[in-house]
Amino acid sequence: MSTFFDTIFFLLSVTVTTWVVGYSVLLGFCGSISYSNSFRFRFSLNSFSSLESFFLAFPVGFVATTAIVILVGNFGVPLSWLTIALSIFLTIVAFLLLALRRATISHTENLTHSFEFTKKEVFLFIGLLLLTVVIKTTYLSATIFPTSTDLGHHMYWSQEIVTTSHLPVYQEQDVVTDQDGTHRLSQPEPIADFIIGEHIIFAVISFLSGTKIISAFPSLFLMIVNLMSILVVVVLALRLFLPSFVESVGLRSEKIALAVLFLLGPVYAISGAQEKFVSGGVIGNLLGNLLIPTILYFFLRALRERRSDFLSLGVFVAWGLFYTHHLSGFVFLYVSLFVIVIFWILSFSDFKSMFLSWIKTIFSAPVMLVTAGLVSITLFVYAPSYITTNAVETAVGGPSKATRAGLSVVQFIHDVGEPRMVLAVVGGFFLLGLLIVSVRQHKKIDPHAFAVVGGWTIATTLMTLTPQLLSLDIPSNRIANYAPFPYIILAGLGLVWIGRTISHPRHRHQKLITFTGVFAVLFLVTSGMIDNGTSLKDTPNTQSALMTFHASSYLAQNTSKNDIVLKDHNYTTADAWIKLFFTRGYNFPLSRSLFGRYEDPTKPREQCTRLMISTPNTLEGQKCRSDIGVTAIMVEPRSDASQFSKGSSYEKIYANDDQVIFTHQSYKSIK
Repeated sequence: MSTFFDTIFFLLSVTVTTWVVGYSVLLGFCGSISYSNSFRFRFSLNSFSSLESFFLAFPVGFVATTAIVILVGNFGVPLSWLTIALSIFLTIVAFLLLALRRATISHTENLTHSFEFTKKEVFLFIGLLLLTVVIKTTYLSATIFPTSTDLGHHMYWSQEIVTTSHLPVYQEQDVVTDQDGTHRLSQPEPIADFIIGEHIIFAVISFLSGTKIISAFPSLFLMIVNLMSILVVVVLALRLFLPSFVESVGLRSEKIALAVLFLLGPVYAISGAQEKFVSGGVIGNLLGNLLIPTILYFFLRALRERRSDFLSLGVFVAWGLFYTHHLSGFVFLYVSLFVIVIFWILSFSDFKSMFLSWIKTIFSAPVMLVTAGLVSITLFVYAPSYITTNAVETAVGGPSKATRAGLSVVQFIHDVGEPRMVLAVVGGFFLLGLLIVSVRQHKKIDPHAFAVVGGWTIATTLMTLTPQLLSLDIPSNRIANYAPFPYIILAGLGLVWIGRTISHPRHRHQKLITFTGVFAVLFLVTSGMIDNGTSLKDTPNTQSALMTFHASSYLAQNTSKNDIVLKDHNYTTADAWIKLFFTRGYNFPLSRSLFGRYEDPTKPREQCTRLMISTPNTLEGQKCRSDIGVTAIMVEPRSDASQFSKGSSYEKIYANDDQVIFTHQSYKSIK
């Protein structure tokens, strides 16, 4: 029964902090609330279809909740369920009052297009979504227990927010050696790898629901994020390929959106930046893949419809992106640059008039007010941690390692998915052909869809394959995780065009075309499902992780703030989560890292954490332990217990099947 109520409270917390907050923000920016004499309220958000408002409310609410906590936390108010709930409530009320002021204004004219799915398409949409959820949950059921290293590192900062009731200071301490050979812990130094937006939402959910951070809920929330990113791409595809754009060639935007859902949902539902990233705790990439298409959606509609409210929302979500993941923000900047260049090329003759109309939208009062407020928060309240470090400088200047010199074409195609890449090429040539025909026939074209899809695709491709051309110094495989989305939009277009060609026989080689199309679709489904099948994990490491957590709990309860603990990363399951039991610093307990890192000539590092476990009875190992003051050492018994049992200076104080804890005889503080 407790698990049932924990799940209910978790879902309620997620609903309020994302959808409810996000919907109120959308109402405040773009909607209105009217009421009758009987105080019956009517919420009007005609600028969006029901599908769009539901899907877009999630990322907007995520950014809004992050902004709320940043403001509350930096004004000296201790964070708790009460202060957070009150702040969220006041924010919702404020945006509803803003929408209420528009009660006398009709927004019906703002509904530029209402998408019309047939009953079959609605059932197909629901079926594809359910199939996606089933595949993802099947995989996650074996990997949901908190064991991931990356997720453990991130959740430490969320745990620190919950424990201290304040926003974290991103710092770490390392073992250093002075000139006289003395080993010690360094002073706290800034960390550029973490950003506040990756951690606030988990702390907020923990505060409001009462759910512990060390649980399944972080992975569950990330799965919701992944699902919503898929659905945001679907509504972006709807807006890119409006009927005025594709109906002239016999296509429907609704079918393209369904094809995108099919290609991004059940097919390859686990590999790439999908469920493997969920179980692996790759928070930044998952949130980046949610926010980037959201920003592109708002910017697309803002420029196409000359809407300052959409531009304001786009600026707001873009601000949230840079407070969430600096690599995603970096990718978005390059995507924006290529979108602008392609748009300029396609609308060269009319660019001046378009630019002047954009200026009116960009410098409108709502946009200026939102921008000024966000800039003020950055300058005077809280700036992202990477601004105060050298994270930006290290991301530019050209590749410094082989892993940053770009992927091969074969690797890139594999990351996107071979069948999806083939369909994307078909969709790309179809889009290019449509553009050429329009130019030759002197038809007026809508450059927005060409610019967004083309700029997004070209930017992520060049950043992955040829980073040296763009002076990038970022791991190429990380950038590749952003490429599937634009390619899948093109693939959806290609798939629908192939389907139309098959269903409307007009060619003398129609049988060959039909056979080829059916074969391509079967190959796509088979390849995607095989990939899903090979990615499934049969045996979760739950029992071993529980042993690690029990040993960690014992140490946390039986050590003081003066004790220093050392643990092993190589053989210990879920060792990154150990630090959450102490909340005494990002690098506490100290850790023996992967063995190869101690031998890396390009990045020399201290040797004490290795020596104190691998050779604890040598003079070097004893000096490290004595200088640093390590009082407890936690290791996996089958790999590392023997060297502590051989010497008489260590004694065992705790043991289970997977972990054993030793302390030196000179320390009596641990019992």
